[in-house]
Amino acid sequence: MKLLSRYLVRQNLFLVFVILLVGVGIYVLTDLFELLDRFVEAKLPAKTVLWYYVIKLPAIVAQLLPAIFLLAMVLQLNMLERSKELIALYSGGISPFVLLRFIVIYSLVWAVAQLFFAEALGVTGEREARRIWQEQVQQTGGGKDTLNHVWFTDKEHIVYVEQAAPNLGTAQGVRIYTLAPSGDDLEAIISAKTVTLDKKVWHLHDVSRVTTQTMVSEQLDSLEFPLRQDLKAFLLVESWSKPERLPLWELRDVIKRLERAGSNIESLRTVWHSKIAYAGSVIIMGLLALAIMQHTKSVYKAVGFSLVAIFFFYSANTISVTIGKGGSLPPLVAAWLTNGVALLLLAVVFLWPVLRHVAASRRA
Repeated sequence: MKLLSRYLVRQNLFLVFVILLVGVGIYVLTDLFELLDRFVEAKLPAKTVLWYYVIKLPAIVAQLLPAIFLLAMVLQLNMLERSKELIALYSGGISPFVLLRFIVIYSLVWAVAQLFFAEALGVTGEREARRIWQEQVQQTGGGKDTLNHVWFTDKEHIVYVEQAAPNLGTAQGVRIYTLAPSGDDLEAIISAKTVTLDKKVWHLHDVSRVTTQTMVSEQLDSLEFPLRQDLKAFLLVESWSKPERLPLWELRDVIKRLERAGSNIESLRTVWHSKIAYAGSVIIMGLLALAIMQHTKSVYKAVGFSLVAIFFFYSANTISVTIGKGGSLPPLVAAWLTNGVALLLLAVVFLWPVLRHVAASRRA
């Protein structure tokens, strides 16, 4: 790493750490004030409350990182401008494109870090924090979540489950409609009062099987039936409401399984792409900081512009992803639309002086 790069990295890391410390502190205090009554009512020990927020830290860092990076980069560039270091660099033959290249590469590293904090540490911490909340605050069993009235297809079978507790490996009121290989005829209807769930084989108990061609009905005490569908996939996405709680690799597997089962997975695809796009927004923030400092030398105006830009960026991204989840936009477009528009606007900002110079030359 060159001397200039080491200097810029060291300076930026210090600013990121300070601003991140302030941002996380404000976030935790605000959240603690909102939940303090619940913690007191549940008589939660102080060490448990502390652990609750410690394990949530990676997710909080991942959520705040794009905004923190923008503010840190704006302050760093302003410091370089005020100390005349940028002028010294340019006078010494350092091209502005060198600074631009550094910001892009450095932002990319932080984008990877954001993805790691969000999808590895963050998801694990959020799961543990949610378990503490359910078991010790709400005082409900974290492993007793149930599903009601689930339909899915598995090869030539159409399956209905009245009620299931996937974490406990049980289900009730299961009906399996077996179709002919052509898919046109119904061959059998299998009903079971209770089921023990397994990954590849469901163990049906108190079974009734009707063969439609002969209309023969038979009663069985138990029956092993090959079904590949893991009902935890339905539980994990919580009826499509919280797929962001899954890491990228688990969400990808859920999408593949549900796609094979014939379920609508556009909402899940939107969430999957939005996770990567949100990490990519760190690069946008780095370029945005450079654009802001090209148009104002006042640190107060720069920080003010940054906060306004953060608000509009987060709002636009939320709206775009929400529209994508509703199916009105393709998942890839919905996830990357805000980044794409921001990148286009930044390109115009960077190229505007060049375009204005070309126009003036033509007039002359």
